[in-house]
Amino acid sequence: MIFLCGFMGCGKTEIGKLLAKKLNFNFLDLDEKITEKTSLTIHEIFEKLGEKGFRELETLVLENLLKNMPENSVFALGGGTLIFNFELVRKNGVLVYLKNDFETLWQRIEKTNRPLVKNGKKFCEELFEKRQPTYLKADFVFDCKGLTQKKAVDFLGQRLKKD
Repeated sequence: MIFLCGFMGCGKTEIGKLLAKKLNFNFLDLDEKITEKTSLTIHEIFEKLGEKGFRELETLVLENLLKNMPENSVFALGGGTLIFNFELVRKNGVLVYLKNDFETLWQRIEKTNRPLVKNGKKFCEELFEKRQPTYLKADFVFDCKGLTQKKAVDFLGQRLKKD
């Protein structure tokens, strides 16, 4: 099982879909599974339950998915999933951090309706810095800066086939 982690906007979902296709694996996106289970958007869940409630729900959904997931899966985690579930993820597969610099990520997310973005650039940058030590514990840190999604998938696919 391959888990993709990283900050908001790093491409976990899009790169994950392409990588799964390239490797002929299943693809799962944790945020999508949470919205399917609750029939609410991530934004609505944050509004109703707050971040703490969202993280508790996220952990429950993750635990349930891991019980039934095939080994040949690529799994896009939420940006904060690792902060609360690092050991759970690590013991179930290979963890890949899709690394990029904050300014690039901010340009991608600043006009989105992601719940934490509404707190502003300074908040998001502090959150980015706070999460870095956990992301950097991944089995494989993959610097995506300046790469197209296709290039990133080609490099990742080659690297992960070797491991």
